[in-house]
Parts: sequence; C-alpha cells; structure tokens
Amino acid sequence: MALTLERQIVMIQGKDNITMKTVAQLTVHQLVDLIESVIERKLFELFGDPDHGLELKARLRRSLSAVKRGERGIPAKQVAKDLGLKW
Repeated sequence: MALTLERQIVMIQGKDNITMKTVAQLTVHQLVDLIESVIERKLFELFGDPDHGLELKARLRRSLSAVKRGERGIPAKQVAKDLGLKW
C-alpha cells in the first residue's frame, strides 16, 4: 500500500523545538531543507568522506593553526592586486 504525501510525517527542527508535520503542511523552505538533508545524508552514505585517510600538508596545518590563534592571512584585496584583478 503506497502512502500519499499528505500522510508522510516528518520532524522539523526549529530554533527552540521540534515539531511533527505532514509533508503537505511544510513550507517551501522547510521542504527544500528536508530534501537537501536527505540527499546529503544519502550521498555521504554512498560515498563516505572523500577526505578520509588524507593528511594535511604541513604548510596548511601551520596556516590553520595561525588562523585558530587569531592571526590573519593575506587580505583578499592584496591577493586580487597580486593576481592583476580589480577589487
């Protein structure tokens, strides 16, 4: 027996609570969020983490550590100038 969309119950997590709604009661934004979440979960289930097992290069590790300490990198305006781009 196939269920119609009106009978499918979903849980929607808001800022402060979780509510139960049928698919027919969802707003467009809630439905889009639900679909994106299901697709993301399924893709992760099928393909896993593409970075699993890879190691960060020492330079990137140092850069991330510096950002974590609050240090800033090269300003985007300077990078654009160095590349000959208008900012």
